[in-house]
Amino acid sequence: MAGPESEKEENAKEENVVAFDSSLVRKLQNDLMHIRQERSEIIEGSRLYWQRVQVVHEAVIMLHDAAALPDAVSILQEDVARLLGFDAITLIYERLADDKIGALSSYFRAIPAFMVNAAFAATEFHIVEDRAQLESLFPEQSAQMAFAICLPLQTGDRHGALVMANRNAQYLSLGQALEPYVFLARCVERLGRQWLSQT
Repeated sequence: MAGPESEKEENAKEENVVAFDSSLVRKLQNDLMHIRQERSEIIEGSRLYWQRVQVVHEAVIMLHDAAALPDAVSILQEDVARLLGFDAITLIYERLADDKIGALSSYFRAIPAFMVNAAFAATEFHIVEDRAQLESLFPEQSAQMAFAICLPLQTGDRHGALVMANRNAQYLSLGQALEPYVFLARCVERLGRQWLSQT
């Protein structure tokens, strides 16, 4: 027959086993919770991505209706901005030295200094949060904008950028995929050949 000391040892062992089992159960529950959360985030991210793809395709269809650059700028600033959930969109085209005065002259401008380099042109998109850079993009609205997405354009010899800005600093942390915007910029680049042929 086991003595008191043996019983204490057995009880201590049982308590240790119970404590270990409880700890293991808590760990498994936490792991399961994290797995479910990650799965939920993946599903939501996928939903947001395909939603973004859909609205970008709608934007491209709208832009195909633009007969000229003024029409395209108007569609971008009003319809596409609203469709994509941006507070401001601008289309920047470089002013060239041999540009003649014409109907489109007011749509050309000096490229902001931070965009004048090979690294900018070689990258698909840039996130701009610097206040001075935002000022160069949106002189009248820069104080309201938290960031802008700059997508470089190259139409013939003319450099440019499609720039989309938002007041919500958390916009980019909401699972918003940027690849559809790159596709939009490539479409604008191609359509721009037609718009700029009227210079």
